[in-house]
Amino acid sequence: MKTIFNFLNKIGLVGSLFAVTTLAMSPLGASAISARASEVATPKSAVSKTSPFCTNLINETSNVTSKLNNLISNANQSWSNNDQRWNTLWQKVDTTVASDRSKADTERSQEFVKLQARAKTSTQKTAVQTYSASVINAVTVRRAAYDAARHTFREGVLATINTRKETVTSQFSSFQGSVNSAIQTAQSSCSSTPNDGSAIRTTLQTSLKAARETFQSDRKSDTTTNSQIHELAITRNAAFKAADQTFQNSITSARQSLEKAFSGSSI
Repeated sequence: MKTIFNFLNKIGLVGSLFAVTTLAMSPLGASAISARASEVATPKSAVSKTSPFCTNLINETSNVTSKLNNLISNANQSWSNNDQRWNTLWQKVDTTVASDRSKADTERSQEFVKLQARAKTSTQKTAVQTYSASVINAVTVRRAAYDAARHTFREGVLATINTRKETVTSQFSSFQGSVNSAIQTAQSSCSSTPNDGSAIRTTLQTSLKAARETFQSDRKSDTTTNSQIHELAITRNAAFKAADQTFQNSITSARQSLEKAFSGSSI
């Protein structure tokens, strides 16, 4: 025992041994050792600390959500404005058509009166009546064809726009769902590992980028609306042209019959 003590004394541990023993013997000393041991067992570097990213996540994601909501709201407003512009345009067309038809009806009636005044014989008077009826019928047929073509065009435009609206709405819904899912995942990760902000941010950025690229890709493929409306206009105009040709043929035939009744004179 004496030999061990001499060895400890030589390497300078005797004083330390007595100091530790004395400290441990007192209540205050025991407490101090316990505290020191706790510090050693839990180093400061191991204490969980919330990253700045997680601290600011709610505010940052709120901005993202707000911008997305505004984007969707603006899109809906744009749809409403476009619908209103189409309705305004069509109302203007209908007003112009009604006015032109009324003017044409007045001028046509005046022409019929003049023709009737020129008719001297019963054959001529009958011919004028037949001519008048034929012209009125030709006008009615052409107007009906025009109205049908306009109606078909407008219904086609509305159907095309509504289909596109439904498609875009679905795309927005998917985009919004992906964004919200990415944000919720980031929030959940910040709750479980608040000190891992860098990795959480990277994951969030990757998810948001993927959502955006998918949305943009879907939007690029949805570019057929204008071409569809253009085709509808071509079909409508072709119907107008066909109606005009039918009208002209009817008028030519009616006028030839009328001229015969007036001994071939130009009417």
